[in-house]
Amino acid sequence: MAWYDGAIFYQILPGAVLSTLSGDENRNIKELEEYLPYLKVLGCDGIILGPVFSKNPLQYGTGDFRQIREWLGTEEEFRGFVEDAHGMGIRVVLDVAFPFCDRSFFAFQDLQEKGEASPYCNWFLDLDFSKSSPMGDSFSYQSFRNMPEHPLFNLDNEELRRYLVEQVKHWISAYDIDGLRLAYSEAVDIHFQKSLRYFSSQMKPEFFLLGEQFIGELTRAINTETLQSLANQELYQGLCQAFNEKNFYDLAQRIGKNQELTKQMQLFLESPNTHRIATVLEE
Repeated sequence: MAWYDGAIFYQILPGAVLSTLSGDENRNIKELEEYLPYLKVLGCDGIILGPVFSKNPLQYGTGDFRQIREWLGTEEEFRGFVEDAHGMGIRVVLDVAFPFCDRSFFAFQDLQEKGEASPYCNWFLDLDFSKSSPMGDSFSYQSFRNMPEHPLFNLDNEELRRYLVEQVKHWISAYDIDGLRLAYSEAVDIHFQKSLRYFSSQMKPEFFLLGEQFIGELTRAINTETLQSLANQELYQGLCQAFNEKNFYDLAQRIGKNQELTKQMQLFLESPNTHRIATVLEE
């Protein structure tokens, strides 16, 4: 039985809790360490932490996959946090988004400098050098949710997939993390998911990959070659509805549809994308 089977996770957005954002430069990752005894008392087995590589501490979009952001602390401090968590029997899972980057990413900057001569043209979706971008670039590109500050990756590109897998291998080697939560995993190429599963498990046999998927075939995402689990959006909605309406029939039907798959999925009471459970439940 793997450590994540039946595990209880607590998700933390560092940018939402660190006082360093309000001007106290002496408080960063050390402040998160103070949560560890509390989480241990709660019975948590793991922390989902992130984003930690983006410039904006409350949003995804990475410019440098090797750079722990200064608002969080140094690499040494982050490594110490993971060690302290492990000392209490708590695993650390990083929350990351691979479908896009931000405009400071080295490959995008090379594209800005060299245009069609850049070797990274195929790393991005729908490049068009006959049009300019909303940000004034000499080319247009597809962006995440039409936000031009977040260029979309072309995850069908094998070279890009290899590069991103190397970053994950570095995180495992440098920080000894225990898994990843893949934000917007439905937009992550299936070949990339397979590469991620294979190489991460080679470095750490029980490395945990948790997806976030709203559409698509679930069994294609959860299997021995791709992800171990997905956040169960449908069951979360059914659970809230069942308690509010005092009717558990529909919830039982949803659970009964595919019990084995349901056991592999992550049930959550709240997430950064939902209201707090105390607000959702009417009584």
